[in-house]
Amino acid sequence: MKIEDYPCVTVKRGAQERIHAETRNLTPEDQMARHRRSFAELQKRKEELVGRVASKAQR
Repeated sequence: MKIEDYPCVTVKRGAQERIHAETRNLTPEDQMARHRRSFAELQKRKEELVGRVASKAQR
């Protein structure tokens, strides 16, 4: 089986292509701003998930 046949590889490559299309014309400053926004969103999502796990653990 070729590596390209695995669904996880197809999904990952699709995401890489989408990100490249969105970022290929950005200036370095715009790229940094995008990374900062993405990181902030990730941190917020992490806090939400940790909060859910903590509230379930207290039950």
